[in-house]
Amino acid sequence: MKRLTKTLLAIACIAVSAVSCYKDGPGKGDEPGSICGTWVLDTKTVLIETSFGGNDNQNKTEIDFKGLDCRLSLEYDQLAHAAFGYELEVTTYSYDAESQRLDFSRQLSVSSSGRTMTLVGQYDVTQLTQEKLVLTQKSGVTIGSSSAYEVTTYEFHRKPDDNSDETIKEKQY
Repeated sequence: MKRLTKTLLAIACIAVSAVSCYKDGPGKGDEPGSICGTWVLDTKTVLIETSFGGNDNQNKTEIDFKGLDCRLSLEYDQLAHAAFGYELEVTTYSYDAESQRLDFSRQLSVSSSGRTMTLVGQYDVTQLTQEKLVLTQKSGVTIGSSSAYEVTTYEFHRKPDDNSDETIKEKQY
């Protein structure tokens, strides 16, 4: 069973590494405004807002992912993969730059070190720069005068390309 698991993991890693953003294609992943590239998760914030019978409550939880190398890669061919620890998930995505919406066709969920990144459905791209990506998803219900909402926000920084000037400087002594 261990051998089968290792073989499947190796095949998945090879498949993911074979897919990359086209450097000579419609734009480079490091161009301003390009969502393509590898993004490293810094923080996940979950805000739960409830209102029942005139009583309003908020509960905010911020989970620190810095230094854990939890990654989301968005490729030009609309393939997305998440990697964290020994876990890897792959799906397709669509991105509408005009409406700033990012949709995942199925759930990407990876966990390690007691932390989980789960991306499913539609997200608002609330910030996209050359260095930073922020995804926000709001879901909830309202029944009469009662409501419950959850707002999940993921903040990422772009992982430098292995051939970028920044990475080359880091490798030099």
